[in-house]
Amino acid sequence: MIKTDMKKKHIIMLRIAFAFVIFLVSIRHLTEVYQPTLLDDEFSYWSIAAYFDGKNWSEVTSLCKYYSYGYSFILYLIMKIFTNTVYMYRAAIVLNGFFLIAGYFILENIFTHIFKDENRAALSFVAFLMTLIPCNVAFSTVNLTECLLYVLFLGIIRLSMDMGNNMKTWKWILLSVLMGYSYMVHQRMICVIIAVAAGMILMMFKKKVRVRDALMVCGI
Repeated sequence: MIKTDMKKKHIIMLRIAFAFVIFLVSIRHLTEVYQPTLLDDEFSYWSIAAYFDGKNWSEVTSLCKYYSYGYSFILYLIMKIFTNTVYMYRAAIVLNGFFLIAGYFILENIFTHIFKDENRAALSFVAFLMTLIPCNVAFSTVNLTECLLYVLFLGIIRLSMDMGNNMKTWKWILLSVLMGYSYMVHQRMICVIIAVAAGMILMMFKKKVRVRDALMVCGI
């Protein structure tokens, strides 16, 4: 019993350490950034947030292509908290760090759910390494949707894994919300939504998913 408790404490401490490192990596250039630099991407998301805040950035948006507005909801909230544009930009980068941390914990949970007999510390380490893949590290330093999409994607995958196991109502509702919001963040998520829908239909034919639950995910 004592050894088991010590092992659990070590795993918890390891997870906290991994999360701390992920956050440090995400904000490593925080004091060196001052404003959006990627045209069209960053300016487009911020211009939509400005529109939500009643500001006219039409001169900026006239130079940009169409971008989804889901991420801009978050930027809008940042706009309401901060008045200094430097702090706004940096706050969004800090948020990227929290997105990656959340993604790390969800990914670790996915691994422990699949590989139940494997070493928990090893699974935690693999989740840590996968979270810090180069694209995540690069995107964490700018105001783009990728870090948010990372945690949304993993959240959808984790909930989908429970579909055929008498999933509780709140999980169905959360899955519906995550799928809908992920599409609002970026239209490329339509592929994930179609894959989940296909899996859900297959589960319905196998009598593992109720029609009521499927309609709930569809928002009906």
